[in-house]
Amino acid sequence: MMSVALGVVAVPASASAADAGSVTVLSTGGDYTRVTDSKWYCSSLTNGSVCIRYINNFTGVDVKYVKTGGSALSVRFSYGSHVKGSATSPGAWQSISSGQTKSTVWNNASILGDCLQGHMETKNSSGSSAGNFYTPVISKGTTICDGW
Repeated sequence: MMSVALGVVAVPASASAADAGSVTVLSTGGDYTRVTDSKWYCSSLTNGSVCIRYINNFTGVDVKYVKTGGSALSVRFSYGSHVKGSATSPGAWQSISSGQTKSTVWNNASILGDCLQGHMETKNSSGSSAGNFYTPVISKGTTICDGW
């Protein structure tokens, strides 16, 4: 379930006052980025960015979608950790329009190992699937997630 879409680029999203501080990227490569703090790591999409970050001193997960264009959608988020395909139950469906940001937060997440990837499922206004989108795989500490 947790595969990475081709052509996805990891780009830090702009920081808000709540996530002020600096990001230290230890290494990048393949489909992962190693991080040493809880900043956002995003995949660029045609109409926005789907992003993930660790929160609560690496005990929680936050996944969001920043929508910059296109038609209104319904979105719901989940995340997978350690083993590809091992995912949390998705959050609730949320409506989103251009110019909005929606997210789901897991404050005390079940994070198995150090590798983590966010997932966003989408539906159009008629309720039909509009696609699945993924964040970059991120890793805390020194774990390498290549081929994950």
